[in-house]
Amino acid sequence: MPAQPPAPPSPPAAAPMPAPTPALSRGWLRALIRGIRHEGVQPRDPRVQALWDLLRQRQLHQRDPWMRARMQYMWQKGLNVRPRPKTTTRLLALLRSWGLLTARPLARQVPAATRLTSLRRPMRPVQPVALRRVATLRPVARPQQMRPMAARGRRR
Repeated sequence: MPAQPPAPPSPPAAAPMPAPTPALSRGWLRALIRGIRHEGVQPRDPRVQALWDLLRQRQLHQRDPWMRARMQYMWQKGLNVRPRPKTTTRLLALLRSWGLLTARPLARQVPAATRLTSLRRPMRPVQPVALRRVATLRPVARPQQMRPMAARGRRR
């Protein structure tokens, strides 16, 4: 009988995938925006680095000097806890204009309580309104004629 060749060694057990870092876990960009808006950001936050890498990957990191300066400031010094509505609005506008964020659907922006009450109550019908003159305005003085202004600057 011919000898059978030895069975090939079994492949090594696959190493478990490392758990994603908190910066790159699901929703890291939303968490960064929330931190910028009011929760604060630590210096050298990995979410800031991840956003910078994303901008660099899509060649957007040199487009806006304000964004570059803010990202550098957040990376070096961080942000303390306080509301920043203007910074957040500008950041979101830039990210949306570059296609990194999509506009939120209008239904999600309206509070649930408002949506439910507007669905329960029908709109009131429009009623015609009579307009009455309140007062007549008369000019206080005759309009003065404007003379053309001389060119600015000194002639020598």
